[in-house]
Amino acid sequence: MRKNFKNISKLLLIAGCVSLAACSIANAAPLTYDMDQPLIRNEYTNVNKILLQGDVRFEEAANQKINLSLRGTDVQQVLRMFADKAGLNIIFHESAKGTVTLDLVDVSLEDAFKMIMKMTNLTYVIKDKTMLVVSTSSAESLNLTKDNISILPVKYADAAYLAHFLNTNIFSLNQPGLSYGPIVTTNADKNELLIFGTDNDYNMAKKIVEKFDKKPLMTTYRVNHTTPFEMAKMICETIFQLPFEGSKTTGGAKKGNYEANLNANFKMNSSASKASDGALGGGSIACTVKSGVSTGNISSYQGKPTLILYVQPELGTLTMVGGSEQQVQMVNDFIVENDRKQPQAYLEISIVALSEEGSRTFNNEWAFNGKHINVSFRDGTTKTGSYMWHGPSKGSGARTLSQAITYLIENKKGRMLANPKIVITNGKKSIIDLTQDYVESTTVQILQSFASGESTSGTIQKTYNIADDNGIKVEILPFISPDGYVSLTMKPKYASIYQTITDTYEGEPYTAATLLQRHDLDLKNVRIKDEETLLLGGMIQETETNGTGKIPVLGDIPIVGFFFRNQNKSLKREELLIMMTPRIIKDTEDVADL
Repeated sequence: MRKNFKNISKLLLIAGCVSLAACSIANAAPLTYDMDQPLIRNEYTNVNKILLQGDVRFEEAANQKINLSLRGTDVQQVLRMFADKAGLNIIFHESAKGTVTLDLVDVSLEDAFKMIMKMTNLTYVIKDKTMLVVSTSSAESLNLTKDNISILPVKYADAAYLAHFLNTNIFSLNQPGLSYGPIVTTNADKNELLIFGTDNDYNMAKKIVEKFDKKPLMTTYRVNHTTPFEMAKMICETIFQLPFEGSKTTGGAKKGNYEANLNANFKMNSSASKASDGALGGGSIACTVKSGVSTGNISSYQGKPTLILYVQPELGTLTMVGGSEQQVQMVNDFIVENDRKQPQAYLEISIVALSEEGSRTFNNEWAFNGKHINVSFRDGTTKTGSYMWHGPSKGSGARTLSQAITYLIENKKGRMLANPKIVITNGKKSIIDLTQDYVESTTVQILQSFASGESTSGTIQKTYNIADDNGIKVEILPFISPDGYVSLTMKPKYASIYQTITDTYEGEPYTAATLLQRHDLDLKNVRIKDEETLLLGGMIQETETNGTGKIPVLGDIPIVGFFFRNQNKSLKREELLIMMTPRIIKDTEDVADL
């Protein structure tokens, strides 16, 4: 009841107010909070808050709290009372019209003045202790504020983007005491802002510039175990969710994906650089953070990129330019967590290709030489079993019958051994390439020349198509687990020349095509224990050929027909063996930890 009585007394006092002097309350009750009332915690409330209003000072009663109640009062009469308290002269434009109805309790004079100007669509300009009051719709056409120019230097930010931000977001809101419309331009030579406005406009622009014109953070991180390119790729794609650009800024490498950039950087560092180049390595931009939004007549400050991640592989560092302190710490925590030493293993591989080829040939050849005819039955092509008839022809006179028996056994054995020893890193693909170049095919062209309408003799041009997959090639992707096992994803490929097809042109032979015989495997996650050997065998390929040729009728006679038949048998056998022995490498610090 006591609280209700006090509130009713205050309302009665407000209702009886007719002038500023009568409504002043020196001891206004402070605003209090209930202890159980939840409060919103915002650590930036007093740091990043800027009032977008013109600055007018009521020097004699700046902090005085008033209670004010008005009903349909002419706005000019109310503003005269405020100007009197501020010690200012006042001039009203013909557009400054309107009435005011309000009830204010415990409000400062400055806040009350600004609220009245806002609600009546009026604005003001103060010159030489004289307040000019005009409607917002007439202020821009009168150009009251554009009678002087102020220069505001900018240190780090881009003055052009700041000018656009001020014109778009600040001087387009129609705030009392501030100019309405674009009043800011730039001096590009000195990176300065030129403000065509009042002191209030200049002070407001200065407050905004102080918030944006700050030296960007520049933080360098050192990467010890992973490559800088790999770490930059993870940061761009994981933290900032941006694609890895990898655009080379020095060294001449083109923009591309991660693998292409890594290879280009490796080649650049591997090749000898000229002394005249004057560059030692270089760097790359990994990713750039730059974004903005527009909502109605408010848009983001879209100046320079807010954050750039720069890679310097020769120094083993990443440099982040820009960003907040929280982003700097977040990147640092990510690097500490993921820049771990990858385990390595010493891998010994033995690839053995065994080949064995044998053939057995039994041939019978009959010949009859008569007085008037010569006839012979023999295998003309040996392997096809076809027989040839030679005759009749005039004989030499003597009659002879001859037989020749040929029995031939041929064996060939071969072995091809590759024994590479490499160091593999966890999660990194390694390639063992023991291949040779060969002529895959040949393209023959005839270049015909013409002179005086008649063709002359042409020249032959041969184009050799060279391939490079003859031999052994192994791709290995390892995973080294902490429990002493190595899992390998392997693609061993073994190719050998099976047949070379030749052709001739105008009596000159050339290789028309080369056929390969391939042995390819695709092994997924083959698990091997440390220092144990895995043997992959049983990859056997056999080719057996049997050929029989005989003299008609005679070759079908039992027992005797054996002497009138030819037999050819060949066997080709190939086997591929792969043996792998991994040995996990333990550094000194690893042994100490164990």
